Amino acid sequence: MTRRSIPQILFVASVALAATAVPHAIFAATNLNFTGKFVHRGGKGGSDLDPEITLDVVQNAQSVEIARETSGGKTSNQYPLDGSVQDCVSSTGVSAKCKVQLKGKNLFLESTTESTDSASGTLVHIRTVEQWQLSGDSKTLTIKVRVDFPGSNAGISSAGGESVEEEKYARE
Repeated sequence: MTRRSIPQILFVASVALAATAVPHAIFAATNLNFTGKFVHRGGKGGSDLDPEITLDVVQNAQSVEIARETSGGKTSNQYPLDGSVQDCVSSTGVSAKCKVQLKGKNLFLESTTESTDSASGTLVHIRTVEQWQLSGDSKTLTIKVRVDFPGSNAGISSAGGESVEEEKYARE
């Protein structure tokens, strides 16, 4: 080997390494899987404001099924991962329109319910968006929850769309 061929060999080797590593990293990121059982232990003293919650999640290439159990009961929904809207039961146990999407390292679960404003008697839409994210070791699931009221006065939206709640779940 000559001194001129060593840099060429190193260049070819680094290009080959990058060509095999980059698609693997992209493939791994797009195939994030939330399957598992996760538990949020709730606050000390078993407060109703911070109850224990168990999530059983089964995800495949086409859909994600989420069963949520609290002391108040259990809800279970299966959502297509194509982002289409469908009927479901919200995390609070009421009928809703829901959709799920995987975006990067996050799973977004959006549900929209309707309620009547007791003061004015008008119909109010309530949108809840949950942003799910797994820790690097996949042992902790963090869910950030944002609530807003589309079509209503801006004064009744929660923190201008900021997260109003964050819960951490441990993988069982």
